[in-house]
Order: sequence, then C-alpha cells, then structure tokens
Amino acid sequence: RVTFVGWVDYDDKITLLRQCDVFCLPSRYDSFGMGFIEAMAAGLPVVAYDLPAIRSVVQHERTGYLLSTLTAEHVATALQQAYEHKLRLGSHGKEHVRQEFTAEQAVLRLLTVLGT
Repeated sequence: RVTFVGWVDYDDKITLLRQCDVFCLPSRYDSFGMGFIEAMAAGLPVVAYDLPAIRSVVQHERTGYLLSTLTAEHVATALQQAYEHKLRLGSHGKEHVRQEFTAEQAVLRLLTVLGT
C-alpha cells in the first residue's frame, strides 16, 4: 500500500515518518538529501535515485537502495527489498545519521570547506 501525502508541514513530519515502513523519494533533481537524513534518523530504509548528492547521504545496500534506473519495475523491486530488510537498513541508517550528520560534523565540514 502506498500513500502519496504531498507537502507535509514540519510539525507533522515526525509523526508521519513513524507511521511508515520505507521512505521513497526517487527525485532526479535533489541537490541534498535532508529528507533522506530525516527518514534515516527515524529508522526508515531509503529508496532513492542514485545522484552524487544523494549518494553522499544514502549508503547503497546499507541504509537503503540507490537506483541507477528509474522504472516502475526497479522502484518496486527496491521498495520490496527495503521492506524485507527494513530492520537492518533502518538500524544502519540511524547509526549513520548519528555518526555523520551531527551539528559538530556539519561545523567540521564547513571549516574544512572554508580552509580554516
């Protein structure tokens, strides 16, 4: 069963994520994966299109599945796999977010980029 919910306000986001089994956002135009980070922090496996910006956030076959081809068949297969392995993928996703996407990590990356 799939539900397309459209825009979700910030206050409702966590409640909605807790009701889900898998997070799927196969966007071809995402410039950064904040939605993926939020989903992984909530313990959800992710299904996404394999773009460099997304690849820097989602670890293929560890925190979710990255698709090189966006066909209905490929998305359906990845969704099924993510659902079947949701506990392992979700656990790895939570840990990945805790290690890589803290405020401290963001500051360190920013300082590196600024050369300080």
